[in-house]
Amino acid sequence: MSYSQESELSLNVQKLNDEIVHTEGSRKLKLLDSLTNLIQYNSKFEYEDVVRKTIEYAFNLDSLEIATRQTSKLIFYMTNRAGKPYKARLLFERFQKRKINIENDGILANLYCNAGDSYFFSGDIEKSISLYEKAELHSKRANDPNLEGKVIGYKSDALAKLGKFAEASISLSQAEELAIKTNDTTNIMSIKMSRANLYSRIGFFEEAKIVRDEIISIAEKRKDTAILIPAYGNSALDNRRTNSYYERIKNLQKGLSYAKTSTQKDVYVPKFLNYLLLSYALVDSLEKAREVLKEIDANPERNKEGDMSGYYSEALMHYEFSLGNYAKAISLGNELLVALGRKSDFSSSSLTHKFLAKAYKKVNNDEKAYYHHQIYSEIQDSIIGLQNVRALTYYQTLYETEKRDAIIESQIAEIKILDIENEIKTQWIIFGGIVSLVLFTIVYLIRTKQFANKRHLIQEEFTQELFKTQEEERKRLARDLHDSVGQKLMLLTKKTKISADESTQFLASSTLEELRNISRGLHPLNIERFGITKSIELLVNQIDSLTSIFFTQQMDNIDEVLSKEAKVHLYRIVQEALNNIVKHSEAKAVMVSCEKQENIVEFKVVDNGKGFDYKEKIRFGSSFGMQSLLERAKVIGSKINIKSSPNHGTEIKLSIPI
Repeated sequence: MSYSQESELSLNVQKLNDEIVHTEGSRKLKLLDSLTNLIQYNSKFEYEDVVRKTIEYAFNLDSLEIATRQTSKLIFYMTNRAGKPYKARLLFERFQKRKINIENDGILANLYCNAGDSYFFSGDIEKSISLYEKAELHSKRANDPNLEGKVIGYKSDALAKLGKFAEASISLSQAEELAIKTNDTTNIMSIKMSRANLYSRIGFFEEAKIVRDEIISIAEKRKDTAILIPAYGNSALDNRRTNSYYERIKNLQKGLSYAKTSTQKDVYVPKFLNYLLLSYALVDSLEKAREVLKEIDANPERNKEGDMSGYYSEALMHYEFSLGNYAKAISLGNELLVALGRKSDFSSSSLTHKFLAKAYKKVNNDEKAYYHHQIYSEIQDSIIGLQNVRALTYYQTLYETEKRDAIIESQIAEIKILDIENEIKTQWIIFGGIVSLVLFTIVYLIRTKQFANKRHLIQEEFTQELFKTQEEERKRLARDLHDSVGQKLMLLTKKTKISADESTQFLASSTLEELRNISRGLHPLNIERFGITKSIELLVNQIDSLTSIFFTQQMDNIDEVLSKEAKVHLYRIVQEALNNIVKHSEAKAVMVSCEKQENIVEFKVVDNGKGFDYKEKIRFGSSFGMQSLLERAKVIGSKINIKSSPNHGTEIKLSIPI
């Protein structure tokens, strides 16, 4: 913004403020609304304070749509501009407590979308997905394909963050179709960015680079800093994963130059500076590392504290190591490991263990060097195994999509050929042509039906194989964590008890418990130990102890009547159903029952919660959890019946043949 433009803006703001002071009622609200639009996201004019005043004044006048719209904008600003997603979440939660009834789908779509962002960036990914799904539903009702495509793209990022790569890939394709249809260039670029990030998470770094280079080329021509900053930042993250440190430094330098001119420089610049310090230290470019450290130290509150503390600690430990201060580097590494343990950040923990192995080697402590190297190797093996599963899932999904597209193209080609043949028919063979057409249509319909049945069987086989692969990999990971990392943590716990170091003892025991929880979540080992009946009882009791919901259960013993595969799928169905109740139902009581009859096992989960519109969920395909229940039920040849409606609770009944 030029000086003259800024002066004109200041004059207009002052003029509006003067008028607001001397005005009351709806006229004042209209002026406040105009002022927020004029200074939108501009902290120089105290945007956040002005919006809060506008929201409160709107509530006082019962102007609920304005209050909702302004709340939505403030949530966006706090999450995406001010870097305060936790505060944005609190704002949304307080807003929800007002229980406002708004019928404007466009306003609601934006509200839920921005609220979803606040949960995503503050780490509650599952909650963000549920909010994005609400935003998607309201954007459909508002007939706003631009917003719908954007929301689906955001949901895809959240699904990928949870490791649900097949669902994320499908969502990205849907978002891309909408963006192309509406010629939304900005959203197309954003979706391509998400596609590149998805490739990175799977481990397809070459494919990610190709997409990002294309994005950067277009964004450079448009001088689009909102795209360029994250594009260079994500490229730098991949450079580290592939050990391309000099390329990483180039990308960080470019990203930093754009970040310094951005309206969000306070959010981006600290990350780029700390990443640069780390990268210069890794390539022993100490003079440049000192220059960056000096810039970091010039603003410690922004660059070293709060959310930046972890980034700074990691960069500093590598810097101290490059200076030869190995004891200091080891101390920083151990502190970082404790902080990462609280967050269960296994990828960063792996790199820290690798660093500590190298640092202890420098001080000739071979025992600790070997210990950290072993943990690094074990975590890396698990990460590589997980990436292999992700790649398999992705390629299977890609294969199904391409096969579907090929079928559609084949059908279009057949129709075109038929049209051409009909055009060259002469009058004297009309009757014969009609007969041929009828015969062709009959044959075509028969073939289409046969193909549809075959495709349905292939899809069922694919789903079964996918579930099987996932369960096998979960089982392998759970056993690896228990047998290797778990045993070492148990040994560490015993040693800390002997040393009487309470803080280290607490860390070791809490980390061991977290590891056990992760292992139990990956694969239900209780089924093999206690049987399916006792395992479900333990699952219900565990959830009962952790929530205020009152659970009752009545279980017949079904250990001997179900196959091994059916037991796992039944456990997963119950687990998903109970998790949904805890997260979404607001129920006070839940009843779980299992009755063994002559030819079937009838399993029920009934709650008295707020319920939902089941038909709407299925029609819009907005609940992957619900789809998982249906698919798992189909795999074991059972019938599932879900009854639910708003304010009338939910009943899930599963009938498994025996």
